[in-house]
Amino acid sequence: MDTTPRTRRRRRHGLAALLSATAMAAASVLAAAGPAQAADESITVNFSVTNGSPTYRASGWIYGMTENGAAPADNYFRDVKFRYMRAGGAQLDSPGGWVSGKYDRRWNATRAQLLRTRSLGGEFILLVHDLWGADGYPISRFPGDNGNWTDYDNFLTRVIDDVRATGAPVQWDL
Repeated sequence: MDTTPRTRRRRRHGLAALLSATAMAAASVLAAAGPAQAADESITVNFSVTNGSPTYRASGWIYGMTENGAAPADNYFRDVKFRYMRAGGAQLDSPGGWVSGKYDRRWNATRAQLLRTRSLGGEFILLVHDLWGADGYPISRFPGDNGNWTDYDNFLTRVIDDVRATGAPVQWDL
């Protein structure tokens, strides 16, 4: 029987390969055994018990105003204790936005909705990708295409300057 170090190494590698193959075969059998089942659980909600007043923490809309921010009427916001509005001019001039050379209309709508949101006491969440033009239509370019960030830098500079000019704070949704 050959017991040289080289032969012993080959035997160990062969044994390791055999064990590995056996483990994979066992794992595939176990995986094919069927989906795991969770224990039956139930949840009960007792509507006769109150836990305090509603806090309206998530009361808000995405794209919930007209382009000029004039509608709907204030009571539709105040009645539900409106807190947030998310927008960025999506679908205007579709395709539109910065990448299509149609930034201004989207910004003007966003600005009007931002200012109305603030007048209603809400916070505005700015959807930057809508202003860029990435809102469901194929676009001609993406930020950083071919390693060139100049166009995107120019876009962000414009958006930041426009937001600052409103004097109103926004939350940035990047």
